[in-house]
Amino acid sequence: MEKKEVITKGAEAIVRINKEKGIVIKTRNKKSYRTKKLDERLRKERTRREVRIMKKLEGKLLVPKVLSYSKYSFVMEFVEGRRLNEIEINKEIAKKAGKSLGVLHKNDVVHGDFSRANLILSKKGLYVIDFGLSFISKRIEDKADDLYFALTSFKEFKEDFLKGYGYEEKEKILKRVEEIRKRARYVG
Repeated sequence: MEKKEVITKGAEAIVRINKEKGIVIKTRNKKSYRTKKLDERLRKERTRREVRIMKKLEGKLLVPKVLSYSKYSFVMEFVEGRRLNEIEINKEIAKKAGKSLGVLHKNDVVHGDFSRANLILSKKGLYVIDFGLSFISKRIEDKADDLYFALTSFKEFKEDFLKGYGYEEKEKILKRVEEIRKRARYVG
């Protein structure tokens, strides 16, 4: 059996890497606090949704290619590079990140965790990773929430990020982002 190194152990899944084969394996683990039937259904639905979203985005922006999947796990290509939260970024990188979020929103994908930790700068370009919280939505509110969260990760490059964003409903979404910002201001 080949040795697989655990990279991330999150609330939902364990992500393992096999650099020799150039693959990453994401497995959703059993949760003992849920009933068996509910746990199996949630793990299966969330895995299927994540794979479906990643396959939908292939060719539209850089995402790891899904190679295979089963009920509770999937295998994707390993992306060689550095996460943006590990490096110093600049205006151009922020603009590329904004463009990536704009492509997601154009395709009605709400990432749910669009941050520097989920963007990898590689030789090929900027990859978006970890679609575990992603979902499909046409709602301006959902896209505005996504953009609001993303801007907290790119606050020193906010203007450059927004230049790259370029989504056709940008003005509507920015208006809603401002409403969300005002609501959040008074949260205790």
